[in-house]
Amino acid sequence: MVIGLHHVGRSVVDLDAAAADLAAMTSWPIEKFGRGEDPLVAGREVSASARASGPNGWIELVQVGGEPSPRRGVNEPGVTHAAIQVGEINDVVARLDASGIDRHPGPVELGTGFHYLYVRDVEQLVTEVEGAPHAPADLEPWLGHGAIATPDIDRLRTAYEGFLGANATNTVRVRNHPVFDRGAALDDVDVTATWVPTPNAPVEMWQYHSPATGTNPGVAFEHPGAGHLAFETDDIDADLHRADVAGFEPRDEVADFDGVQVARVVDPDGNWVELLRFTDTADPRSLRSRPDLDRVARVNALLHGDE
Repeated sequence: MVIGLHHVGRSVVDLDAAAADLAAMTSWPIEKFGRGEDPLVAGREVSASARASGPNGWIELVQVGGEPSPRRGVNEPGVTHAAIQVGEINDVVARLDASGIDRHPGPVELGTGFHYLYVRDVEQLVTEVEGAPHAPADLEPWLGHGAIATPDIDRLRTAYEGFLGANATNTVRVRNHPVFDRGAALDDVDVTATWVPTPNAPVEMWQYHSPATGTNPGVAFEHPGAGHLAFETDDIDADLHRADVAGFEPRDEVADFDGVQVARVVDPDGNWVELLRFTDTADPRSLRSRPDLDRVARVNALLHGDE
């Protein structure tokens, strides 16, 4: 069974610079690993890695060779971003501006109860900051979701529902919304969004009808700018079978190193997906070690007056 979204990962060329920007965005502690030190990247050609630790999950950076990828619009296909949520978004905006980190216009309000801001790191990769004014202002930021842009949201939603064993919680369409256009830094947006939950954070999916999301070229894990989603499981063989039935394709055989089993597949769009199983349920690298796995659900309950 999938325990939750363990981390959202990105492949970067300058790990130190990208990690510094990520620290400014999240204020989370970041642990760095040299070549061969990190079992979570076993089987891939990466020279170093880093993970920022939030109360309910991680954001991972893996260092690869080559040149940084060109700036991509948030409508372009692939794993587009990780999102953090925070009670007081203006504190994050102040840190970003003090650090000189690039960001889209905003924060913007779309009538959902949240405030939204897309932030660009040194390699122009996106992290979304969502302000939750209904949450206690002193809460440290938490992992909100991992996001994918897809040319076929119905197909991808069905695949993740089958893999994760959960139905999408909501599907919305946004168009003729100048404030949304401003926050996305795109013109005349027409987009459908949906969310497939896991116990700690959902997978968010977007299909931009205008400007249209194209076909995912299916880049290598080590391609600069490539993203991936990692899910923790308590039964890696069973969840690999579930992924296969749902239309995911195997890529890396199960590697077993330093108390962690790691396997990789690609979803029907060609996005990289990792499955992780920790031998020791008390392993500090496991989601079970996180102090507040229910943070997203509790904050959403506050928004809807359920607490």
